[in-house]
Amino acid sequence: MELPKKVQDQLAQFQQVQQQTQIIATQKQNIELQISEIESALDALEKVKEGDAIYRSIGSLLIKAENKETVVKELKEQKETSNIRVKTLQKQVDRMKEKLNELQKEIADAVNLVKGKGVSS
Repeated sequence: MELPKKVQDQLAQFQQVQQQTQIIATQKQNIELQISEIESALDALEKVKEGDAIYRSIGSLLIKAENKETVVKELKEQKETSNIRVKTLQKQVDRMKEKLNELQKEIADAVNLVKGKGVSS
């Protein structure tokens, strides 16, 4: 059974949206992992005494940080920014899932219509 061009296009669009959804979900997971790492660093910093040396990783280098408060402030800002990004990505995933459901229904309806015409011919 040959599918009409419109249905083939819808299938291609469905696959494309599905791939985009997977990419965004992966990005979201990566950012969630970064948030977890930030939280671990913040927990570790709570145990550091004032005046103890703190080093930050910058690329492949370890650089001595000015003070604990600055590092904590930067990490909290990174965490806040990352949380906003996760929420944004989740909204995108939700919208794409809705689009996938719509496309799936349209494709199923079109295929059933084609099958119906094939049976009666």
